[in-house]
Amino acid sequence: MRAPMSTDATHLFFNPRHVEKLTDDRWVESMVAHEAGHCGLLHLWRGNPNDPQEWELWNVSTDHAINLLLVAAGFTLWPGALADERFRGQTAEQIQATLRR
Repeated sequence: MRAPMSTDATHLFFNPRHVEKLTDDRWVESMVAHEAGHCGLLHLWRGNPNDPQEWELWNVSTDHAINLLLVAAGFTLWPGALADERFRGQTAEQIQATLRR
């Protein structure tokens, strides 16, 4: 697992060595909310998992969309979290189209 946390829409997976190193409990809270966001926004069903390159672009796009919602809700994101303000208010599909250009 490359990411510190991930989901398959049924389970939440995490890398304990990575999570143990987080120095702010708010980062863990926001990571869990982030993974729940993938489920709540149906991201796992809207992307194309059959094309690894397309899936990676989709995942980056969905990460921006979720994290911007989390920031707006008052969450504190972990360092390196994707949350480019130019994508505020956009869907993952809109973000993906912009990143594809």
